[in-house]
Amino acid sequence: MRIKSKIIISKMTGCMAVFLTFFLTGVIFLYNDSHLFFLLRLGVMFLGAVCGYYICLNKKKCRNIFIISLAFVCSWICCFVTQNVPNSSPVDLIYTLFYIGISIVMLFNIRHLKICSLIMSLIVMLYILYKLFIGVHFTNILTATSQNYISVLILFFLLLYYSSCYEANDTFFVFPSYLFFVCCLMAQGRSGIVLSAIFSIVITFFKIKNIENKLFRKFLKVIIVVLLVFMVFYLFSTIKRLKGDLNGTYLARFTNKGTVDSARIVIWKDYFANNFASLNNFLFSSETVLIRDDGNLHNSFFMCYAGYGFFMFVFMMSLIIYAVFCGIKKKNYFMVFLFITLLLRALTDKIFFQGYCEVFLYYYIFYFIINRSNRIKKGKNDANNRILLYLYNSISNNNSNCDGV
Repeated sequence: MRIKSKIIISKMTGCMAVFLTFFLTGVIFLYNDSHLFFLLRLGVMFLGAVCGYYICLNKKKCRNIFIISLAFVCSWICCFVTQNVPNSSPVDLIYTLFYIGISIVMLFNIRHLKICSLIMSLIVMLYILYKLFIGVHFTNILTATSQNYISVLILFFLLLYYSSCYEANDTFFVFPSYLFFVCCLMAQGRSGIVLSAIFSIVITFFKIKNIENKLFRKFLKVIIVVLLVFMVFYLFSTIKRLKGDLNGTYLARFTNKGTVDSARIVIWKDYFANNFASLNNFLFSSETVLIRDDGNLHNSFFMCYAGYGFFMFVFMMSLIIYAVFCGIKKKNYFMVFLFITLLLRALTDKIFFQGYCEVFLYYYIFYFIINRSNRIKKGKNDANNRILLYLYNSISNNNSNCDGV
């Protein structure tokens, strides 16, 4: 009983730490990026990680997570020693270990954050829209990073909201996904616009799928497709009418730069050219500062290679593919969709391995592989089954008492 009570306390404390981690992330990127808030966030993450690893110790299915943490430590040490200018610092490794611990807390408690995550998501999106409408340039919205991360920050909170709704087996709102698209459109980030458009459409179809009336469900699907087509044409015509040209408007970066980012491709080519220059570079990565001064490769998976070496890169890619396969095999399509959305966004920016979305990477991997779901079961059938089970146990107990007499 003492161990169970400690686990409960750890879950409650860890849940509060997860909430504060997300809250402080929003404060840092939207309000103030002072060292004080970074230190507060690091302290809260430490508390959450301690709770997560304690829960891990007392759950047999979760104990293999320590092997993953140890693999990160060993890989990082090898890369840190062999690189003249290390691609990641000890703080980056600490963040990774903290994110793993927090993801364990989320694995058991995320359903309790449904309301908080919705409120935080709406506050973040409405704040961004307010700043844009009063004339603040989209490059000045975030205090700690570039405008490319506006879509990442919103996705950070929306993943928490939709995952918590799924685990709570509760209905979810679609309009936050539409606000997501509007924010990305006004921020002019190409990856964000494409991803948020797909995200809002798929979320809408998942919402419709839960409607029991088949005829009404089909009718809504047709209506939504028609509205989406109309909305796209209206958007283009409105922009053209107001500005006279697409240049200098929300879609300017598409018209000026196209859908393929040549700058990122050059960065990736140069990075892998350096990696194949020697065996040491291939195994432990070349120095990213040779490519860019800030060491940012604009690809989260390549950042794993840069910080932890080739073997850890292959290991993590294998874990991700296996996790997606497990999710599809279990027909857990909604959570698989959320995970794939996160992975797609990671292709063009650093959101894992020194990025704050890294916690969701481990959460979804552990969710699918460990097969740990705390999803609440609801419905008339479940209630009837519980009643029948209660009646059956009562009858069995009465029969045993009669036999005893």
